[in-house]
Amino acid sequence: LTNGRGTPPGPAREPEAPVAVAPPPKREAIAITATQLFNDYTANEVAADEKYKGQLLLVSGSISAIDKDFLNHVIVRLRSPNEFMPVDAKLDDSERSKAGSLAKGQSVRLLCQGRGRLIGRPQLVDCVGQ
Repeated sequence: LTNGRGTPPGPAREPEAPVAVAPPPKREAIAITATQLFNDYTANEVAADEKYKGQLLLVSGSISAIDKDFLNHVIVRLRSPNEFMPVDAKLDDSERSKAGSLAKGQSVRLLCQGRGRLIGRPQLVDCVGQ
């Protein structure tokens, strides 16, 4: 049985009202130096992950190198107390054009997401200059 319009007879359905969705709360960034981040991971990786992994971090430091990874992402390496183990900050793709103006030894502030530690190096992703 249909009502002539291809739908079964019955009470008319009212369109559902859109559900208001609140925007996620803004997270405060944790301000930290690259040196302190490195030292915290060296002292206790588990505690550092609890504090920094997945968090928004405002990291300041001095550039030791500007490289690209195997997927062509720009990686800014920040000096740490161990010259062979910098803090790796992968820039957001929107920052690629700015990477050409960076220089070794330059001080930077980057807003990033903490990603833990890989082979002794603290990892930061989705970084944008501040």
